[in-house]
Amino acid sequence: MRALDRLLAQDGPRVAVVSGMAGVGKTALVLRWAHQMASRFPDGQLFADLRGYDAGGEPVRPGSVLERFLRALGVRVPPDPAEQAVAFRQALAGRRALVVLDDAGSAEQVRPLLVDAPGCRVIITARRRLGETAMTVPINTPIDTPVPAAVPVDVPGPVPIDVPVDVLPVPECVELLGRVAGGRRVADEREAAERLAGLCGGLPLAVRIAAAKLARQPRWPLSGLVGLLADERHRLDELVCDGLSVRDSIALSYRELPPEAARLFDRLGLVEQPAGFGPDLPGVRQDDRTDARPGNDAELLRQLAHAQLLRPPGGPSRPHYRFHELVRLFARERAATAVR
Repeated sequence: MRALDRLLAQDGPRVAVVSGMAGVGKTALVLRWAHQMASRFPDGQLFADLRGYDAGGEPVRPGSVLERFLRALGVRVPPDPAEQAVAFRQALAGRRALVVLDDAGSAEQVRPLLVDAPGCRVIITARRRLGETAMTVPINTPIDTPVPAAVPVDVPGPVPIDVPVDVLPVPECVELLGRVAGGRRVADEREAAERLAGLCGGLPLAVRIAAAKLARQPRWPLSGLVGLLADERHRLDELVCDGLSVRDSIALSYRELPPEAARLFDRLGLVEQPAGFGPDLPGVRQDDRTDARPGNDAELLRQLAHAQLLRPPGGPSRPHYRFHELVRLFARERAATAVR
């Protein structure tokens, strides 16, 4: 929240990219901030779900979003997509408005929706860190121009704020459980609540699902759900409720992997990882390797981390890539499927 507050500085950044793994709460964070700061944007807030990771179909085309935004602003919609992007920027010139682009799949998808009006701000949520994956392209470049990889994306004004969102610590998971399942109930079984938070890996989506299941059965002890989740073989089966599923959410990230990276991910599910994974991939037999070319494993590991399916190295104290616990269980399932 404090990082996003930097958007309010008069001469500060005009774009923030909020990134993190599936289910970590990116959208909830941004909507909470937008609601609290509504008075700072008197000309309104525009929201678009870009469905970059959507099980139901293709990502939303930028042109569809532009048409809807222009109608909301009371502007005639030009027939040409490039003209629509120009009309959108012109419509917001001199205004103070917030544009939220949720669940972006690529920089190409968001680039036509960026605005350069001094009073406007843009927040993008994405599983990938878009600033590291798109070429520097001026915002007035034609909408159909392809964007190569490997250099930062160009956005109006100063460098965009990068806001990586991580999992919740145990005390905040317990608080979230209490808000949904009942504070007194959670306080009476504090130890079980902390164990439940650990079994959810601190992932807000998993915690919310667990809390919703408890809320449905007010007489069910927390220890009962802990017992179910303690079985790794069925933990992802239990983390499903009201159309929400941790497994399905992770699967959307997996679905977007290049074939070589997907095959490596499957193989890593076979490996115990007490020390994590380095570029030499200790514990993976040579005949299990996706590709034996020098340096290829290191690049594939970077791709998996970029897709938020591996946690990247964290300096001398954590020099290797690691799985989040629930992603590890998903990888184990994928490995078993690949072996069959």
